[in-house]
Amino acid sequence: MRSTRLIIGTLCLLLWVTLGVIAPARAAVVVRDGSSAATAAASCWEIKQQQPQAPSGAYWLLTPTMTAPAQFFCDQSMAGGGWVLVGRGREGWDTYSRGQGNPEDLLTRTRTPEQFATVQLSDDTINGLLGGGAVADLADPIRIVRATDVAGANWQNVDLKPDRMTGWSWAFRSAHTAKVRFDGGRWSSSGNFRNRLGQDWGYYSLDMTEDSNRNYKLGYGYGPSLYRGSTSAQSFLWRNNSSALPYAEVYIRPQLKSTEGFSAIGDSGTAEQLVDPTVSDLSSPTRWGVVGNLTGSKAEGNAAVQAFAQLGQTMFVGGNFTGVQRGRNTSPVSRTALAAFDATTGEFISSFNVTFNNQVKDLLALPNGKLLVAGDFTQVNGSRHVGTVLLDPATGAVDESWDLQISNRLSSSGGRVSVRAMSLAGDRVYLGGSFTHLSGQGRSNVYGRAASRVDLKGKPDSDWNPEFNGTLMDIDTNEDLGRFYAAGYFTRTRSGEAFKAAVISMAAGAPIPVQWQYRPSTTLSGTYQQAVRATGSLVFFGGSQHTLQAYEHQNMTRVNGSITQYNGGDIQAIATDGVTLYAGCHCFDYAYENSFTYPDPGVKFTKASRIQTFGAWDAETGAQYSWTPYQLQSANAGAWSLYIADDGAVWAGGDFTGSRTTAGKDQWNGGWVRYPARDRQAPAAPKSLSVRGNRDGTLTLAWPAVEAGVTYQVLRDDRVVATTTATTLTLPVGGENRYFVRAVDSTGNVGASTTVASVVAGGQEEPAGSLLIAQADEWSYHYASQGPDANWQDPDFDDTDWPIGPAPLGYGSSDLATTFAPGSVASRPIASYYRHDFQLSEPQDLRLTYRADDGAVIYVNGVELTRHRMPQRPIDHETRAEAAVSAAQAEAEQATVVIPASALTAGRNVIAVEIHLNYRSAPSTSFAATLTTAADAE
Repeated sequence: MRSTRLIIGTLCLLLWVTLGVIAPARAAVVVRDGSSAATAAASCWEIKQQQPQAPSGAYWLLTPTMTAPAQFFCDQSMAGGGWVLVGRGREGWDTYSRGQGNPEDLLTRTRTPEQFATVQLSDDTINGLLGGGAVADLADPIRIVRATDVAGANWQNVDLKPDRMTGWSWAFRSAHTAKVRFDGGRWSSSGNFRNRLGQDWGYYSLDMTEDSNRNYKLGYGYGPSLYRGSTSAQSFLWRNNSSALPYAEVYIRPQLKSTEGFSAIGDSGTAEQLVDPTVSDLSSPTRWGVVGNLTGSKAEGNAAVQAFAQLGQTMFVGGNFTGVQRGRNTSPVSRTALAAFDATTGEFISSFNVTFNNQVKDLLALPNGKLLVAGDFTQVNGSRHVGTVLLDPATGAVDESWDLQISNRLSSSGGRVSVRAMSLAGDRVYLGGSFTHLSGQGRSNVYGRAASRVDLKGKPDSDWNPEFNGTLMDIDTNEDLGRFYAAGYFTRTRSGEAFKAAVISMAAGAPIPVQWQYRPSTTLSGTYQQAVRATGSLVFFGGSQHTLQAYEHQNMTRVNGSITQYNGGDIQAIATDGVTLYAGCHCFDYAYENSFTYPDPGVKFTKASRIQTFGAWDAETGAQYSWTPYQLQSANAGAWSLYIADDGAVWAGGDFTGSRTTAGKDQWNGGWVRYPARDRQAPAAPKSLSVRGNRDGTLTLAWPAVEAGVTYQVLRDDRVVATTTATTLTLPVGGENRYFVRAVDSTGNVGASTTVASVVAGGQEEPAGSLLIAQADEWSYHYASQGPDANWQDPDFDDTDWPIGPAPLGYGSSDLATTFAPGSVASRPIASYYRHDFQLSEPQDLRLTYRADDGAVIYVNGVELTRHRMPQRPIDHETRAEAAVSAAQAEAEQATVVIPASALTAGRNVIAVEIHLNYRSAPSTSFAATLTTAADAE
């Protein structure tokens, strides 16, 4: 048997070398049948076209817009086959972009009550399946297969053809319009997803509305006249007090081919790819919040939390509250309108204590480290301070050096002062709100109607007074452009008309720098603007009638915008870090990109994304992200303040009562919620990649690890063909056999790849620094009471009877990949033996780094190369090492030796190693090695 194996192995090796492993001009054809990641097809449809007899089941798919192959369920029998399952369930469908449930649950289809729990792929995953195409451009409609009876014995096909849906969206409640047909019948004219689609009030109806009669459950329901079903866990028709929601499955059929859309990867490899620059849609676990209502008013604009500011590690939270509370059911600690929390953990900081008699509307950290507070108050800590006050951020003590006093002499105001917004620009603080005169630092009665500026000590500036004729709700500044931006109720400034939004020069006299008029979303009443923020490229205005609009700075040309509809919607707060912009609202439905009209978002919008009290936009283009906080709960008001902390986390304030955390749990929130930043640091590229041929005709790839916790993607020619957490991988040959490897972290950031590594063939040279043997590679080994045959180290020795295992190998160490049973001390072997072969195109100097626990003898192609901790005399199975080391010490003190080119041959080479104990009862023995080309030795 041993001789037969040797002959077969030799023939395979000769054939391998004779053919030059894989000649570049003779590419191996890859059959993309979806049976593995390496043979992933572009679509279920492509598999069906190539294999008409392919059964329904799980297949591997990969499109040009997917980062890696993944498995999906393909229905290969329905309507010609080629349909991919993207969601299934009964009641409880969701509209969030992240989808829900475990995607692996969609790999099987039993159509039993055990699959009633809803599972939906994420928007990103489904868009990947589209390969860059639009949903509306699919040759086939979206297909919904739904049960028609309680037993699930009969089924109906419902086809939806959206008119203009670009990217995928689980678009319940949206304003998307679509044609619909039932069981292949006639198409009904376009209708709105928000309403019932169909031809009757029963089976030929698609009702996706959400209401109290359905316990606010979502699904692909029948019309209002179909009252069959129950809430039984076994019924395929779920019904409460309204028409039935059936168990349903959602399919799409992209007609994509693996030969289209993929581009050959250049020799330099692929660039890094980062996740979208949005924070997590899951909140940080926090224990504290604010409670109570200082003013007693619940009208719009009186939310519990309306302002944030960070100083050092402290986050200050201002608004309309009377206490701070830990958890839902504890007694509150008295704090009025302003409290301090740890900026990372959210823990309450009790040493900061200050008392206000009315709401805090805005907070500003000054360059001197003090906290400037603005609002509706007239007293702070019992002393008179109207509209603004400067505080010690450690204790809350009032800094009396700030003596600014603000008044309102408009008869219509009743003398009430409200400073609603502040902005710092250089050495000046800009103020906006409802007031007319300012006094401080020796200046009295400086006129500044609704907007003014003061220096860092509170001295009013009489040279700048835009003189708005109505209240300012928010302001921002751009010092580089010398501009002041305002949103509010006004219609004019002293320099001319300014309807609800304004751009004012910071120059003396406050002139208008560009002739421009804001266009509201409606001609109806209530067109005031509530929020404004400037980024490096754009300025965003948001406010009444559900609108957020983006304008370029130079000429104030509108470039983008969104309408939030239908369940509430006014934009109330904006925050940006210059890359991403977050906008908050009392909105709980959809945001429509490239929509500017209310009450109907119109027919030209390009995207509908779920929004839950706030959403995200690209700060440079105004494009809308499909992002919103997952399961964020608000009493009614939504987000009234947003703030991006120093660590990139977003703090959202309003009347929040609960959220879903990064730990996957629901938590209580009191007024504010923290959303942590996502990691956007791509993993490093592996330093090298080696590709070598094996005796069985496969290829083994190896590369050094880059960091813990990453997954590696192996790319061949023009696409990813495998993913692994190991640093070695064996693949069948295929295509041009040009390989790359890159790392992907747990967040989804994709690192840059290695440069190209080709299969080593005759006449080719290994790239400098190539990894020929990785530490985790497999070795043939012998561990027994008797030693191996005398010629065990020779290249032609037949080791096919030896077991094979990945390194490190041995016993007694926690990091071993292959563990031996050491046996009793009396009979424990002193020595263990290891073999590994590798390919070289031409002899060259190599570097071998190895771990010897306790001693080692190294052979290359049957000739001894070196010894480590071993005596200089003949070695046998019982020879002891000269010193004892622990496994940890052996790992830390690895030995390195250069293998000269003279010891190597073109083609196959063999390294053989014997490891010896210092004493038979040693608690460990271990071995591992890496082999690299000479560049790594420099």
